[in-house]
Amino acid sequence: MLLIHGDKVTAPEAARMLGKSPATIRQYGHRGIKLPDGERFRLRPVGLDHQGVKLYALADLRTVHTAIRARGRSNADKVVA
Repeated sequence: MLLIHGDKVTAPEAARMLGKSPATIRQYGHRGIKLPDGERFRLRPVGLDHQGVKLYALADLRTVHTAIRARGRSNADKVVA
């Protein structure tokens, strides 16, 4: 079940949307992901839910999805949002 907190989701929800593991989502925050234009994008949490779980913006997930698709390494057809 996908629980969207406004325009934000948790790491496990983001992982399901992108076809990646939650650990990979966290690594996108630490190491970043290379965008098609050559820049490095770091996926940073934009807030916390009521239990203190980090939340990620759907707009940032779309950016990551574009980078993943450009590299040909996506297990997801599209970002669900």
